Amino acid sequence: MTAPTHSLFALFIYYIFRVKSKDALVYLTLGSILPDIDHPQSTIGRVFFFISNPLNERFGHRNITHSLVLWIPMMIVGVHFCQPLLWLGIGACSHLILDSWNLSGVTLFKPLTDRIFVMAGLKYRVKVGSKNELIFMFILILMVWGSFNLAEIGGLRGLAKEIIGNYNIAFNDYQKQGTKVCYLEGKLRMNNGVIKEGKWLIIGQGSSYGRLSVYNEKSKKVINIYDDGSFLKAVLRPTNISWNLLNLDKPMEIKEGQAFFRANKSWHLAKTGDYIFGNIIYRGQVKLKAIKY
Repeated sequence: MTAPTHSLFALFIYYIFRVKSKDALVYLTLGSILPDIDHPQSTIGRVFFFISNPLNERFGHRNITHSLVLWIPMMIVGVHFCQPLLWLGIGACSHLILDSWNLSGVTLFKPLTDRIFVMAGLKYRVKVGSKNELIFMFILILMVWGSFNLAEIGGLRGLAKEIIGNYNIAFNDYQKQGTKVCYLEGKLRMNNGVIKEGKWLIIGQGSSYGRLSVYNEKSKKVINIYDDGSFLKAVLRPTNISWNLLNLDKPMEIKEGQAFFRANKSWHLAKTGDYIFGNIIYRGQVKLKAIKY
């Protein structure tokens, strides 16, 4: 396989396993082409020709640099001492996986054994630089695109949550978000039987497990789960924004903006002109005025 094909596969691994470090992507990509340093005409071999030429003369192509005997110890060292070595090793192993689809396969355990490993029968193997590799690259591009979108919803676990849409799972995930502003997206059945589909802002938790207060930003109404309705399907949508928190030891009037406060075991909306007291949460700017007695 060529360098672009190996790099695409490394990118796929980066997204499908939801690796968050940008540095890891650099090392994964570098590792994905590193085994070909034993080939003077490869992308990395032309750059590091002073290493590539001696390696090729001594061992030839797809020899020790295409063996797990080299890369597994590197990954072990990376786990305990130097994480970049771990990502380099993973990238290199991804290279070996793709090369096992080549016509000639790879000797994965050189020099322990000269046995050649291949991933498929001769009919399904890919010749380097051939039309079949271009098709393979196109498939990888689709896989990268799919894995990127999958990473956006939380990887394979997130995909399962999307499909299941269980409210209790969403509730448990919400409890781990701290002060982050979160939404619930799905289907809500009101107590009058009406089913609504959309996205609701989570204001806070009620007095018992599973009870949340959510806010419909279109209708400007607070809905208390179980008291006013129940979710048939719900997926948590966290944001990167955090709530502003405030504890008032005496009632105050809202002069500008809006806030949410908890009273009688549920959450309520307070707008301009309303009075609030106790623990309140809000987004943006809120101006308060002390009440004169």
